[in-house]
Amino acid sequence: MHISTAILAMALSCASALAAAAEGTGQLIVAIGDRPGCTSGVMLRFRSKDGRHSDFISYSQRNLVRNPREIDDGADGTGSVRVLDLAPGDWEIYEISWANTADPSYLNKYTSPDGFSIPFTVKAGEAVYIGDFQADAPTYTHASDVVMYLTNRNARDVAIAKNREAILPVVTVAVPDVEALHSPIIRFAP
Repeated sequence: MHISTAILAMALSCASALAAAAEGTGQLIVAIGDRPGCTSGVMLRFRSKDGRHSDFISYSQRNLVRNPREIDDGADGTGSVRVLDLAPGDWEIYEISWANTADPSYLNKYTSPDGFSIPFTVKAGEAVYIGDFQADAPTYTHASDVVMYLTNRNARDVAIAKNREAILPVVTVAVPDVEALHSPIIRFAP
């Protein structure tokens, strides 16, 4: 019974990826999580540059039903890999939000008044991997306490995505250059 369910799930997943390719959409692959000692919920909001589409991804250590812990790298954090079907075009992450899940009323956001943007491009029939985003916010007293580590772990993350669902056959690695982002909270993690 379990094997037939798994085969059905794989078939539906493959059909979904083929349908996405046929409809002219692409896929975004991104990992999101947080560091040990950081009892946060973290969210990345993104939108198409033409303003027609928007979406978000989030992760919380405390909601493992909605956020499976697929990544457990010890001191480098825990997280989940997300795959989303998106319209082709130029996109950007324009906001990072985090919350202290011990006190859900506490929510803070980082959006730059100068136009904070982490750009990426989605191509029809292809997937794009933009990195592993790990929040570290141990004190939650103000925005300067939050650091978002950005790492290129495409071998691990694309493999996780492929094991869970069908992704498009062409995967472009497009992890942004942290220095070029000029963001006080985005840092490279080796």
